[in-house]
Amino acid sequence: MFFSSREELLDKVLYYKEHDEERREIARRGWEKSHKHLNVEKLAKYMIEVTFNLPLSEDYIWPTELY
Repeated sequence: MFFSSREELLDKVLYYKEHDEERREIARRGWEKSHKHLNVEKLAKYMIEVTFNLPLSEDYIWPTELY
């Protein structure tokens, strides 16, 4: 979830304070996504591929362009 100003952040905080079920569903989906895509095995695999100049074995969700 993103916001552009303090006012927008405050609006979201107050909204989700009153909409607990919706807040919990967003949190659950975020937890699932982060545990699926951001785990130690995936990070280690990426580091090995980059270190040994191997082709990337999957489309990682983080930027992979090297300079």
